[in-house]
Formats: sequence, structure tokens, C-alpha cells
Amino acid sequence: MQFTHGKLRLFFGILVFLGSMGSACENSSPVPATDWVFRSGTSFGMCLGPCRQETTWTADRMVFEVFTSSGRGGANPIRSEFSEQTAQSFWREAVGLFQASQWTSLEPVQGCPDCADGGAEWIEWSDGSKTHRVTFEYGSTLKGHEKFVNLMREEREKLRKKYVPDSF
Repeated sequence: MQFTHGKLRLFFGILVFLGSMGSACENSSPVPATDWVFRSGTSFGMCLGPCRQETTWTADRMVFEVFTSSGRGGANPIRSEFSEQTAQSFWREAVGLFQASQWTSLEPVQGCPDCADGGAEWIEWSDGSKTHRVTFEYGSTLKGHEKFVNLMREEREKLRKKYVPDSF
């Protein structure tokens, strides 16, 4: 096949177009940050049973911890740990929703967590060099971070139902 000047220009034009499409697709897909760690949990001060739960996610592992108290105030809780591979769909979504600079600008305590035993919820992010935890009232959300908070909450709830099905 012989290329004329016009066909050659068309051929290179198509190559440039396809190359730009590939890079556009790469940029729109969040790249999982392998050194990030997310922690999210709940606690209730005046509680019997599985009163504190915390989940830690890295790009490849998830650890779900449950602290079960037999006495009010959380004295001498029994710790249970469950571990599994982090779902990559969850990790991609979490990394895609998370905005580190906005997160680290939040005050560490929002509202009145665990006041009158309404419970507390927290989300913590670390990149290996800095860590920022935000604690807030159980069931509430953080303005500007609603989708991220709901994602963390939904994942914790799935784990709670899977590993502690008889709890609240």
C-alpha cells in the first residue's frame, strides 16, 4: 500500500488522536495511592457489647477490629480482629473522593461526639508522613465530604454485618 501525502497526514492525525484519548482515560481514572491508610470507626461510651469498632484500609489489606465490653464505660474490652483483602473498587472510589488538602484543614473535633452517649465516629487519613483524624457525632457527616464519609460508613456497616451480625 502506498501512502500519499494526504493519507500520511490522516494516518498521523489518527495516531495523535488515539494517543490523546489513551492519556485522557488514564488521567480520569483515579490512581490508587499505595502509601495511604484510611481508618474509620465508631464508639459509644456507655455501652455493653461491641461498643467500639475500627477499620483500617490500605491499598491491599483491610483489618476490622471489634472491642466488646461486658461492663459500662468500656472497661476491659475483648478485642476481635478480622482481616481480608481490600476491595479494589472501594479503594479506587475512596482515593478518588478523598481530597487531602481539604481534609487536613478540618478541625480534629466536629460538634460534640459521644455527648450524652450519642456515639462518636471518626475517619483518619495518613500518607506515611502526616496523619489527620476527624472525630464527629455518630451518624452526622462533614460538610464538603459527604460522599467520602458515606462511603466509609457503608463499608464499615458491611463489615459489621458480616463479622458481628447480632450487634446494634
